[in-house]
Amino acid sequence: MVRFIAEDEHRARLLLLEPLAAGPAATAAMMATHRMAARLYVEGREIAREQWPEYPPVSITRAQSIVGAFKEPVQEGHAGNVMDLEDDLVRTVTAMALAR
Repeated sequence: MVRFIAEDEHRARLLLLEPLAAGPAATAAMMATHRMAARLYVEGREIAREQWPEYPPVSITRAQSIVGAFKEPVQEGHAGNVMDLEDDLVRTVTAMALAR
């Protein structure tokens, strides 16, 4: 996700922020996409737990927070230098994902 944002700041803004200004239908579609990404994260974690059962399960609420964490650098205008933030983003996501 970090690399996706860093590759094209305009595309990142288009997908992560602009639907909020495009009206209710675009906002609803964006939120549905974010919910789908969160569900995929939860499902991926469950698959990983088959091999590493010590990984705690991730709730859908936590997964939605993880997906949302990537929106902040774009919103704050840091998409162009988001690779500089990669370590912080990875640590944040890891902390949220592994917390019990």
